[in-house]
Amino acid sequence: MAQEDSPATAARWRTTVAVAQDQGEALRVSWQRYESEFGRMPCGMLATSLTTDRPNLYLAANEAFCKLIGYSWTELAGRDFLGDLEPEGQATLDLLIQQIMSGDTDHFQVDTWLIRKDGETVAVRLTGWAIQPESGDRYLTTYAEDITAASRAVGDVQQLGRERGVSAAQIALAWCLREPEVVAIPKSVDPVRIEDNLRAAELRLTPAELARIDQAFPPPHSKRPLEMV
Repeated sequence: MAQEDSPATAARWRTTVAVAQDQGEALRVSWQRYESEFGRMPCGMLATSLTTDRPNLYLAANEAFCKLIGYSWTELAGRDFLGDLEPEGQATLDLLIQQIMSGDTDHFQVDTWLIRKDGETVAVRLTGWAIQPESGDRYLTTYAEDITAASRAVGDVQQLGRERGVSAAQIALAWCLREPEVVAIPKSVDPVRIEDNLRAAELRLTPAELARIDQAFPPPHSKRPLEMV
């Protein structure tokens, strides 16, 4: 997806500059405020247009996002953000953005795959909010969290479940129940799921299988919020 210099590229760049100019001083002040508060976070952050005639154009991006996607800001300016997602993710995010533009909601969160400049894919969790500056058009501020390692870890548990002929949820529950001090409280009203949960209590994981899970989900080195699995 390397981007070459061309009249079309130059036109997209001019369009982006025009969008930024149309947004005016309010957009610059608003973005600078968000960047000053969050711009140095390891999480990627970007702003894209929400205008009906030129939606999804990159308006700004922090350094973390540029590193995540492999493009410099100069290369990103003038591009369509949706074009940097895998096809299924493009369709999903386009629908969510349409809901924002129609006023049905003002935020979204979705897990998808980002396509880097080198062609590699990165699993990301995108969380976006519509921002209305004091003057000018609304724009979308989106945080992009790299969840590639977590996605691969879940895949490892799913593979282990296939090898044992059980679900990934049963593997995870059996992994928790191996420690007598741990109390697991699975929640379900589905009779089939409840039966699966009961069977998980009888599932015994081998030391090798436990090591595989521990490698996929290493213990944290500091305090962190609990995640749902």
